[in-house]
Amino acid sequence: VMNPVWWTPERCAEIKVEDPVAYQTDVLAEFADIAETLYSQALLTRCSRQQLVIPFEKGCDYAAMMDPATRSNAWTLVIACRKGRKKRIVFNRQWQGSSLEPLSPKAVLMEVRDELKLYNLDWTFSDQWSADAIRDIATDLGIDVILMEWTEKEKVNCYLSLAENMKADLVELPSDAQLHKDLKLTKKKPTNRGPSIQLAKTTDGRHCDYSPPTAGVMKRWFEEEQPDTPLP
Repeated sequence: VMNPVWWTPERCAEIKVEDPVAYQTDVLAEFADIAETLYSQALLTRCSRQQLVIPFEKGCDYAAMMDPATRSNAWTLVIACRKGRKKRIVFNRQWQGSSLEPLSPKAVLMEVRDELKLYNLDWTFSDQWSADAIRDIATDLGIDVILMEWTEKEKVNCYLSLAENMKADLVELPSDAQLHKDLKLTKKKPTNRGPSIQLAKTTDGRHCDYSPPTAGVMKRWFEEEQPDTPLP
């Protein structure tokens, strides 16, 4: 208000989309949380489509990742494809158990197998939770489970790459309310050892359960697209 020559309505509208944190501090004159939200609502809306599921398409590179859980957290599955540099989440599903009625890993993996077949996949990346038991059951069902063993640095780089690809219109998401909520609650927090990824826990017992497989399923593509380090 005190500098209308610079803060025109057009500039305010532009920065609201491009840099929500700057909009919060410089336009609204509010404090910003030290934990930075990686995926704002404006960014998620910009990258989203109305169609929730996209069928199998020839000529695309497909990958899947799941984040297993049996009780309070949700067991999530994300399938993505890449064509050129464009990456799309083509399918996502979750199974929710409870402490009183936990999920059956075998029953869930049978449904995971059926979903993977629709995209000509017989394998999936997976979080390390209960890895040996999950992999053992999955092998009997004809699914190869590849553990996602990423360091904290690799995890941070993967989440940041997802954000940068979204800003560059290289990632497409379904308009799934739960997936959007999980991504919005994913934050980057500075620590004395460098930045770390913080997954907020909500009152329903969830722990941003769609966030790890959404970022992790694209990890190898992000790494392939990184420019080569220049020679000395």
